[in-house]
Amino acid sequence: MENVPIFIKHNGVWESNYSFVNFSVNGVLITSGCNFKELVSVIANQLEKDLDTNLIDIKYIVKDGYPPMTVHSDMSVRVYIELKKMNAEFTMYPLCVTFKDKCTAGSCSNVNLATVSSDGIQSENKPDTYLPDVVEMISPVRGTNCNGIQGDDKGIMNNQLDTVEIMNSVHGEDSNGVRGDEEGIINNVDIVEPISSVHGEDWNGMLDDDRGIVLIDNPRHQDVVEGQLYLDKETIVNVMRHYAIRNNFQFRVERSSSTSYCLLCPEENCSWCFKSSSLHKSKLFKIRMFNDVHTCSIEERLQSRLSSAGIIGGMIRNKYADSDSVYSPADIIRDMKKDYGVDLTYMRAWRSKQKALKLLRGNKIESYSKLPSYLHMLTHTNPGSIAELQKSEGGSFLYVFVSLDASIKGWKYCKPIVIVNASLLESAHRGTLIMAYTQDAAVNNYARDQPILHLLEYMTKLVQDWHYANKINALETTTKLGKKYEDIMKENYTTSQRMTVKPSSHYVYTVIDDEKQFEVNLRERTCTCIRFQMDEMPCPHALAVITFKSMDAYQYCSVFYNKDHLLKTYDISTYPVPDESIWDIPREVLEEVVLPSTGKIRPGRPKRLRI
Repeated sequence: MENVPIFIKHNGVWESNYSFVNFSVNGVLITSGCNFKELVSVIANQLEKDLDTNLIDIKYIVKDGYPPMTVHSDMSVRVYIELKKMNAEFTMYPLCVTFKDKCTAGSCSNVNLATVSSDGIQSENKPDTYLPDVVEMISPVRGTNCNGIQGDDKGIMNNQLDTVEIMNSVHGEDSNGVRGDEEGIINNVDIVEPISSVHGEDWNGMLDDDRGIVLIDNPRHQDVVEGQLYLDKETIVNVMRHYAIRNNFQFRVERSSSTSYCLLCPEENCSWCFKSSSLHKSKLFKIRMFNDVHTCSIEERLQSRLSSAGIIGGMIRNKYADSDSVYSPADIIRDMKKDYGVDLTYMRAWRSKQKALKLLRGNKIESYSKLPSYLHMLTHTNPGSIAELQKSEGGSFLYVFVSLDASIKGWKYCKPIVIVNASLLESAHRGTLIMAYTQDAAVNNYARDQPILHLLEYMTKLVQDWHYANKINALETTTKLGKKYEDIMKENYTTSQRMTVKPSSHYVYTVIDDEKQFEVNLRERTCTCIRFQMDEMPCPHALAVITFKSMDAYQYCSVFYNKDHLLKTYDISTYPVPDESIWDIPREVLEEVVLPSTGKIRPGRPKRLRI
């Protein structure tokens, strides 16, 4: 069986945005037929961990922003190996490994805090950093907590405890990840989840009145019923706004404070009513009463529908996940009418688009303040790169110059032809993107209206894609020249077959092409059509002479076109800047202030073309 190299991150912690930070790195080799137990054994041996005293948790991230996938069975190992085969780059899909001491996790005091197998494997348990606060965990042994203290000593009830679950908006299982279908996993575990802003003295009353209630943290939760428990007021406000749009009605706010949120139908005689309040003076909100039956007329119900730009922006934000996506205000108006029956003005649709872009890319003004940190990380991940930021005396942005190490080292193997192109930027603060490259930056028009930080990140990824694609093309080339230049030679050769050659001297020839005559000088490598000397590659007239003399056409091609030079040009890779959550920035860089560029913003819609 073939070996699969695996990149491992360990000794780190998970953060609430599904990023693994403060880690160390290592690596192992596994076979393509490896099973779960073999994987655990290999990792534990490499990291020098004893599974008799430690629980292991293995996860990996498939896509940024998505919850990590847990490796907990033979099937999940096979899925991971197939994924690695599709992308063989060593640092892609690293396994994020964490260990917990069994005594610390609760097994020393008979407490089951996670699903544990006989191999010391912890499965489907969210890391500690996901949990807002820590409260005492109650042992299945009646009335005993994790430290062996009787429940009465801490004011914690001695009755059998139900589970208070936190609903995960992405997975179908609860945040504990408790599963009962794997071999060796203990079922029927009594767990009390930590809940924000709820401390010891509040638990007595809460557990008496609210057993088995699901805690909802998804702002787009669809099923609204009386008795539900929400993470905070902001969550329940967003849920009701989305609920109104989906169900084609409006409401008015009767009372809104830090402890209550009550809604009524705009029609005074309508019976529709919604009341919620905080639970025991905590941040949690519970629906106390909800009458979802409207007794008002349909006309009153549909008038002035709730469709704020912020709510619609949250609903359409995924439409702009890709920088090249085109989703205009007109598209928003059409889709909101088709999907929800909501009529929008063009201005509200435009504002909704701006809200969605802000949610995804942040504030364009704040983007300038992050420039020093981004440039520091760019040069850190790509040593040898140049990134210079120039500011005015007042600290306003003037320009930034970036040259990646891969481009710097690759230039000496490129033909010395530089075309400087300027593309107008379309953000509120305007500007110009100037590139010295072989491809016109203006063809990527959709990136020009992004905040400056996202623009730089986009251009870095673009160079990364170019280098990788050209490197693969060079590696797959089996001819003397690169594929592009080999095709040009073939086309020129086909054209040259219709030409007549008349020798003038040993090096000078006259080539007749229909009614036109061209002079070719093989010693000087020139042709009166100019292409021979400009392209540094035989033109059709020169190929006609070369074929006439049975010479090697490749010796008249520039070395910049051969396969070896192409490989050297793209030999150095461009590495992406890591996620902002794991940046390690020196204090002096963090303290550097960059203000937006000064200048008057011109009225009207920015022009995409210069003429």
